[in-house]
Amino acid sequence: MSAAASSSRSIAGVSDLVEVQGDVLVKGNQSLAFLVGFSALERIGGTFEVNDNDSLQSVAGFTALRSVGDLYFIGNAALLDFVGQVRREGS
Repeated sequence: MSAAASSSRSIAGVSDLVEVQGDVLVKGNQSLAFLVGFSALERIGGTFEVNDNDSLQSVAGFTALRSVGDLYFIGNAALLDFVGQVRREGS
């Protein structure tokens, strides 16, 4: 799942998503301020990467997320908040 180099202010249609076997990439979106709507997502088997989203202030929509393969948050200058209890896959 990828949301890259977009001007979208939100990501829709993911509220019932429970598991992603591959990667979740949110990159290069200068308009995205809040990453919400993933409240049912429990597991990401691959990489969860959020980078270079200059307006992103909060990643609060991942309250059920418990397990990821790899986790990267890079270059999100405005990021103030992450809500979730994540452990690395295989730990």
